[in-house]
Amino acid sequence: MQMNLTPELLALLDSEDAGLRASAAKAIGLTGNASALPALLDHLRDSDALAGDAVAAAIGRLGNRSAVPRLAAALTADDEATRARAAFALGALKASETVPQLGRMLLADRPMAARRAAEALAAIGTTEALTALAAPLADADTTSARHLAMIGLEMAGPLAVPTLVAGLNRDQATLRTNSAEMLGWLKAAPATAELAQALSDADPNVRSQAAWALREVATPEARAALMKALSVETDAAAQHTAALALTHAKTQ
Repeated sequence: MQMNLTPELLALLDSEDAGLRASAAKAIGLTGNASALPALLDHLRDSDALAGDAVAAAIGRLGNRSAVPRLAAALTADDEATRARAAFALGALKASETVPQLGRMLLADRPMAARRAAEALAAIGTTEALTALAAPLADADTTSARHLAMIGLEMAGPLAVPTLVAGLNRDQATLRTNSAEMLGWLKAAPATAELAQALSDADPNVRSQAAWALREVATPEARAALMKALSVETDAAAQHTAALALTHAKTQ
């Protein structure tokens, strides 16, 4: 049920009670009235975490892209909470023009803001956004950015599959390895052919992750790819990897 936007409701955003501010922001989002945007944007820096997050959610719920310029500017705010809220709202608005900024946040910002940036990139879901989200998969170590990228890619689900398949063909072995791993997490059956090809990758880590991913996909086609690798592969380590993955696949 849509609520009416009243001066009294807007005034609650300035209440001394943080709970009332949070409730007011939620109610304002439910009105669907874009005239509330300036007031909401003015309260994005609320000192209370719950109230501030409710403001960001209300901005996203209103769905009005006129908020994008101010939200984009807020990505450079001096406090992490405001940056995180701005990223959340930009994701809800699918503001693809802010992908470069969000990508930089994912790589270099503090944990809360970086996580919201990853989630925003997943929500935007364009090829550019998913490419930026997958960039930390090139990290050899399990960095914070790589961990958050994995969370975001899992949120994106099937939309992320083409980006991850492209990662299987990149020059960096680490990126190929981690792309294969993510395809396994997503149980990405559409990537079966590319994962099967990765079973003969020059890098043993790529081969191992591709075999694991096919095991997770666990379709008849994935099992057939593992069987074929087992029959034609001449490298002993690769044979062992395929056999182990196939054994686990049969028990699923």
